[in-house]
Amino acid sequence: MAIYTVHEPPLSKPEAKRGPETFVFVRDGFYWWAFWLTPVWLLYRRLWLAFVVYIAASVALGFALQWLQVGGFARSLAFIALASLVAMEGGTLIRRKLKWWGWTEAGLSARRNQEFAEQRFFDQWTQELSPAVAAPTPAYAANMSARWSRPQDHGVVGLFPDPGALR
Repeated sequence: MAIYTVHEPPLSKPEAKRGPETFVFVRDGFYWWAFWLTPVWLLYRRLWLAFVVYIAASVALGFALQWLQVGGFARSLAFIALASLVAMEGGTLIRRKLKWWGWTEAGLSARRNQEFAEQRFFDQWTQELSPAVAAPTPAYAANMSARWSRPQDHGVVGLFPDPGALR
């Protein structure tokens, strides 16, 4: 199951609206295209600063390995490690670029592919934007919903119980 971070664009004008087509979903995981074609992938994603850093790191690594008189196999492993680093951190590079340009993280969505992740996120997003018209509920239903509601965040981390929760 893949985890996607959802980013919404900055509002350029006060009257501008954020539609679902403007949101960007960034997968957290290994980017195979970034591993096989690192410079091309960086340019395709318009990660200019990361591209410049990658080229500088490649040149510095090449000179260092040549100065150390490292053999061809170890040299190949070093460049594979550099490509693996970019491929593993590809999502982070994209998220940092979006944050630099003023995009805000709207949430997370975990599904097996991007289509299902988008569907789940926008289902929750539309529910939050348009509150449902509440029908009158009996007293026991209101008590049950209060009892089984989402726990409040009290700064407790891990599997510790909430303060004051029923045991």
